[in-house]
Amino acid sequence: MALRFTAGEPGVSCTLEGEGSNRVGKYVPAAAARVAPKKGAWGAQPREKADVEEERPRKSHKKGGAPGPPVDRRPSLAVLFATTPQTVGVVHKCGSVKAARDKCIGLADEKECAVRVSSEVGDGVLFPPVSDAAQDMLHRAVQCKAVPPPGRDPPVPQHVVVVAIDAPTAKKRPWAPRVLGFATAKSAATYALHAYRTAGARLSSLEWHAFDGAGSEAVPRMHLQGATGAFNASYAIADIAALDAASKAP
Repeated sequence: MALRFTAGEPGVSCTLEGEGSNRVGKYVPAAAARVAPKKGAWGAQPREKADVEEERPRKSHKKGGAPGPPVDRRPSLAVLFATTPQTVGVVHKCGSVKAARDKCIGLADEKECAVRVSSEVGDGVLFPPVSDAAQDMLHRAVQCKAVPPPGRDPPVPQHVVVVAIDAPTAKKRPWAPRVLGFATAKSAATYALHAYRTAGARLSSLEWHAFDGAGSEAVPRMHLQGATGAFNASYAIADIAALDAASKAP
């Protein structure tokens, strides 16, 4: 049987002619059939680089990624100062520094309002929170195990005294030490009585607020106008005798 090859489509097929060729038919190489996609199929179309990149598996950032920002859970106070000598300010208890700052939006910092964090040393002056940058650096140092994690922040004090004293010779600082926190009513009354007796004519105002219940806003217990030396009779501590008695309570 005489057979001869004739070329079909270049690189794709060939035919056999001659006796028996009608039985042999047209052969398509198996390799070409496996590799070449069908015409019109998705795989036969030109693909953009972005499409290829999109199919590559993405690396997960859940493990070994950069640590996120620290969760702000520092107990704080938002103190809104009185607008007139005849009124008292407002003291809010907040669960974070951000929440306290939100209470003070629109007010002049340290003039019309102040944000203070709980003290780790007990009764006394309450300080402004450290900057966000310093807090982030501490968080990173803890993540790297360069320093031990800080202890749990103490809760806000139950009693807050807000005092304004004319002290021109005092050390100049960007914040005024006029917000103080106390754990008990006796210690708050003792300080208020001390400020009343020692500041004299330099005392502009003296307020005592207490978180008596579960609310987030403290209740005023005393308000003294330093210029007149008069107590506001609307509150529990209505005169110097009541303040003295509170300082001596068991």
